[in-house]
Amino acid sequence: MKTKRYPLLLCFFIPVIVTTGYFIFRHFAPFGSSSILTGRYGPTIR
Repeated sequence: MKTKRYPLLLCFFIPVIVTTGYFIFRHFAPFGSSSILTGRYGPTIR
């Protein structure tokens, strides 16, 4: 059974390309010095 892989490749590569482009635009690591990791800087709930 032969299936078309073209749609599956598009579903994989389009998000990868968009995410990589966004990281480059926002200068996230490894393309810049910013990090995508964030911390919680608000008051803690006790």
